[in-house]
Amino acid sequence: MPRYVPLMNWTEDSEDSEARAVRRVTASLLVFAAILVVATLLVASPRVGLALDYRATVRIGGAVVDAEVAHTSSERQRGLSFRDGLAPGTGMLFVYSGADYRTFWMKDMRFCIDIVWIEGGQVVGAVQNACPSPAGTPDSQLPRYTSPVPVRYALEVPAGWLARNGLGRGAPVTITWTGIALRIVNSGRTSNSVTSLYAYDNDLATSWRTNSSTPPSSAYVWFDLGATKSIGTIKWLFAQTGYADALTIQASNDGVTWATLATPGGAAAGTWQSLSTRVSARYVLFSFGNPNRDPQLGYLSEVRILS
Repeated sequence: MPRYVPLMNWTEDSEDSEARAVRRVTASLLVFAAILVVATLLVASPRVGLALDYRATVRIGGAVVDAEVAHTSSERQRGLSFRDGLAPGTGMLFVYSGADYRTFWMKDMRFCIDIVWIEGGQVVGAVQNACPSPAGTPDSQLPRYTSPVPVRYALEVPAGWLARNGLGRGAPVTITWTGIALRIVNSGRTSNSVTSLYAYDNDLATSWRTNSSTPPSSAYVWFDLGATKSIGTIKWLFAQTGYADALTIQASNDGVTWATLATPGGAAAGTWQSLSTRVSARYVLFSFGNPNRDPQLGYLSEVRILS
């Protein structure tokens, strides 16, 4: 695990250790509960906010979307179900092997979206403000939305995105494949902060930040890719503005010797920040100074590391 120069206490937050704990609890429950009931609950409760591995940048007219890519049958079937929303400037791109009529519905959705049908390098149709039906609506009565022509791509974005950007049928589309999201297998942070898992749980309602009662002098959070990987892009999103005035991003192969990649400082909340790099590393560290003695540091909502 990485060690950092400032003499501060650190805490490790491991997804794998939590997963082992969950498995132990589940095993105990199976002993005392009906197996079929437990199995049913597990099937009905998919992991919320599970980010997909592939990403693309979709440019429609002058607007840009950082999109997760759903390219397998199971990913397309799950789509954005069970999530609570999308960050501004993000979406999900559904990719098929060939053009055909595509039909979508809002089963298990929790928020409204625009659906953009794409074929031949342009928008060929769209559904604006598609919203979930009331709870308890039978599947047979859920509205279906079908593309007006055969398409290979469909893009889901937050409701109102098309109208805000003045886009519609005929708008030019370019898709750039931006890499594979590298899996973060472990993480840690200084002990004066909340769990580092909040920085990559794909939940916009959570964020990593300090929680000390007095203004911290500094703080950091690190992410472990499990092995040395080729990193092409690092993306991050702040939940609040003004708590990252002195941010430094570093990378390391061993958690001891660190190379500074950038000192981007703070940015507006809700706006994805991006750092292009060509580095091979196992660990990525976000280090926060506090020159303005802000009461807290961080408010790091999401971090994504791409190949």
